[in-house]
Amino acid sequence: MKVLNPEYPLTAEFRSGPRGIKRSYDDWLDQQMMPEGYPVDLQSNVLRFEPKNFEFANRFAREHPETMVLSTWRAASGTPKGANDDGDPLGVSTIEFPGHWVLSPGTTLASTITSTSQTLRVASTNNMRQGPALLVETDSSGDKLWDRFEYVLITSVGTGTITVRREFNGSPVAREFPSTRTYVAPMPWDSRNRKPFVDWFFNLSKYCPKDSIGRTAMDVLHLDMLKPLELGGPLDHIGGLDLASGPLTVTPANADYNLDGIEDPDSVYRDGVRTFYQRIREVLGPDRVLTTSLDYEFLDYINGVNQEGLAEPDDPWN
Repeated sequence: MKVLNPEYPLTAEFRSGPRGIKRSYDDWLDQQMMPEGYPVDLQSNVLRFEPKNFEFANRFAREHPETMVLSTWRAASGTPKGANDDGDPLGVSTIEFPGHWVLSPGTTLASTITSTSQTLRVASTNNMRQGPALLVETDSSGDKLWDRFEYVLITSVGTGTITVRREFNGSPVAREFPSTRTYVAPMPWDSRNRKPFVDWFFNLSKYCPKDSIGRTAMDVLHLDMLKPLELGGPLDHIGGLDLASGPLTVTPANADYNLDGIEDPDSVYRDGVRTFYQRIREVLGPDRVLTTSLDYEFLDYINGVNQEGLAEPDDPWN
């Protein structure tokens, strides 16, 4: 009797390859793990890294129904689209609208800055801290002009001033910003990335600002994650989604989801996460898999756990 057979023991491959473009299905197949000639029972794969491989992954899933293939995404945070992330490539996101990130309560510039200014006078330093921040111009009514923004890194906080590094983490080029009509907001960042300050939380709340075509952060994420998995889509044979580091693994600290300048309770985020899961389940249907972190509140929608390591005695799915 072979050690490995279709029933026991079960085998899995964590974030399998290939991640680079393959020229043919045979090339794709050649890189699949098949111990003793058997495909693994479960495979999670960061397929989004190379959409040109979708047809090969989908064919593999169709021809090997004994293998559950899951498409892996980071669900809580990421780097802006186009940013160079050499810390953790899984964090690369498709979010590019600045209003789609979680911000902390902010302040305003107390004097005009040029494109080369590094010491910025601000109305208050109460919420200023070392880490990423958003500069966004406002109109005379205080509404944010989202096309006039810059990401910066606050390196130190002084008396009435902050010192910053300009053009941070995929930012547009540095520009002039006016006094009193520029909002300065620190950005909570996800410390699980190997490189500090670069992974920012998606605003999954109902208050998330909309981009120029009316989309929230959740809309953008769902389109990218789920559209390929729909019936007739290029990944319609994939078994479901694996949300690496699911939304509630780390809750953003000091978050101002509705941008009223006041810290909001965590429940605002959790309500958004519930909607996030609901919308995913509506597309996946009852028979496909959604794995994420240990989000105990949402067992009506998730049916598995992404866990890097062996199960612990207190794990609900050990």
